[in-house]
Amino acid sequence: MQTVHIIFGESAYGSLRFAMKGKLETIIAFPSFFGEGPVQDIHTKNGLKNRLQWLENNYLFDVEDSERYKQLFELGLQQVEQITEGTKIIIWTCENAAEQFGLRFVTKILAKKKVTCYTCNTFFNMLELYKGKDTWTEIRRSGEMGAEEMKKFMGNEWMELVTDELFATYQKEAEQLLANDCSVRTWRHGKMHYEDENRDDAFIIKLAKMLHSEIQDEKTWLNAARLIGQVLGGSEHDISDSWINYRVHKLIEQGFFQYEGDLSEIRKYKVKLNDM
Repeated sequence: MQTVHIIFGESAYGSLRFAMKGKLETIIAFPSFFGEGPVQDIHTKNGLKNRLQWLENNYLFDVEDSERYKQLFELGLQQVEQITEGTKIIIWTCENAAEQFGLRFVTKILAKKKVTCYTCNTFFNMLELYKGKDTWTEIRRSGEMGAEEMKKFMGNEWMELVTDELFATYQKEAEQLLANDCSVRTWRHGKMHYEDENRDDAFIIKLAKMLHSEIQDEKTWLNAARLIGQVLGGSEHDISDSWINYRVHKLIEQGFFQYEGDLSEIRKYKVKLNDM
């Protein structure tokens, strides 16, 4: 029986590819960022075009970035569509909106194929692997694991069979997700939640205040890269630096921050909070 692994995010793909070195099994990779930005009808040309346009407008994507994302997504979609009946499929996922969306999206593409599907939930597997040990294992995305840990999850005991009933549930949820025009999704307590774009704004402002407090000077400019790094490291969500940068720009537009420098690159501008 042929085995196909499906994974989301280039970092996770790189680790899995290294972990599977020497194995005659196929890996299909999709890009990440599915937690933020439009995903409505992303399986269609117009839907993907709309998503790419949003990324170009808000994520400082240049033409090369956009084309790379498009090629990786379309290649992944094509490879899933070409999976033959009787194949064993392992979908790697984690407790975040991006990978949980990806899981459901893939089941929709596989809807008419007779395949045996398993999931490998890296979040719960990491907790189990390091249970009782003095090691921090609460990962936010599969890409936070190393190849050695992925190797350990290759055994059937780390996989969960997707029953016909669960498969149908995932497909139904995929249809709902693909029909929704919301730009922000949060995976919380086993369910997908639609959020406003300002979901992370209060946290960004909170950390900016903290950084100002640390240097004991509210008039000092903060490097945007430092602020974004603090938010990235402290967020409970699996978010990207591009998303945080986008929200910082919005907070500048709304008057919460002043800035100096060049907003076209994260490392070229600084911010400080306005007196509100």
